[in-house]
Amino acid sequence: MIQVRCDNYHIEVEKECFFSIITPNYNSGDKLVRAIKSITNNAVSFEHIIVDDCSTDESFILAQQLGISISSFNIIFLSNLSNSGPAISRNKGLDVAKGKYILFLDADDYFIECTLDILYNAIKSNNMPDVLTYNYQMIESTNEIIALTKDSNIANVICNPIKEYLSDKIISAPWGKCIEADLAKSFRFPDLIVSEDALYNLDIFINAKSVFKIDSTLYIFDKTDSNSLTRKAFDRKEFMKFHNGWVAFEKKALKEIQLKNSHRLLASRKIRFEVLYYINRMIVSPDSKVDKFIIGSIKETIHNNIILARNELSAKVKILCFMFYFFPSLTISLVKFYKVF
Repeated sequence: MIQVRCDNYHIEVEKECFFSIITPNYNSGDKLVRAIKSITNNAVSFEHIIVDDCSTDESFILAQQLGISISSFNIIFLSNLSNSGPAISRNKGLDVAKGKYILFLDADDYFIECTLDILYNAIKSNNMPDVLTYNYQMIESTNEIIALTKDSNIANVICNPIKEYLSDKIISAPWGKCIEADLAKSFRFPDLIVSEDALYNLDIFINAKSVFKIDSTLYIFDKTDSNSLTRKAFDRKEFMKFHNGWVAFEKKALKEIQLKNSHRLLASRKIRFEVLYYINRMIVSPDSKVDKFIIGSIKETIHNNIILARNELSAKVKILCFMFYFFPSLTISLVKFYKVF
């Protein structure tokens, strides 16, 4: 094998594809091109699978034009026949992926330089683990400075990945982790409107035999274009999308997780997802009206879970839950005004 270097990262270039990067795309503008360019400066062998979900802008066309000029790695362009959502797009990518490891890269986001070579070295140095996780930085402003720290490139074993995952120490997003291909392709993203990535990752961490973490910031999560969920009114229809996603996750977790204190961990996760997240959505919602049904559901979640989850929650979260349970409207107003929690 040929010995090459990407900056300080020593790579053995293999003939077979080592990484498959899967990117679902829908109307990402010029950010998809940025995502592609972010992985060009890597010595390890890889392929980039881009699945377009019937975009109405030029993002997919611009990416195809860029692809013509790239010869250093293989870009595979696929299209859905109808707008089907990111779960179907990621599954289509999994169907054709040929790499030894799978990574997910959202079209709006990007990797730092030489990410794949850093991951390759960590994987090879740790006996080819099932999963390797890594750090990310979220940016919410185009003027925000990306403060990449001098993190360690040494991978450390995660002894209890399910516990780490349920405690949100491992992110539920599809990105942020590198998954051995046979394991990644053994499961599929369920066809849900939201939380499909949480269920896919649950399958991964239940079945992974070796999970490591590298304390390096390798991924940039770009939230500068938030037309997204936070600009939608958090009405009953929007609430039910997320609630149904949680119900599917909870049902699967209770059935398949064999872990001491799993009920306590699920209760704390439910507080974070079905209380904190919903309160935050009500705070940023453009609709000032609050649905009594949603208020009642949040209060019921607090009532049924706060005691069981108490040892897993911070004092600040417990105070917020207490305030909301007895004074929901006042709590929303105070949090919105003082921007706490």
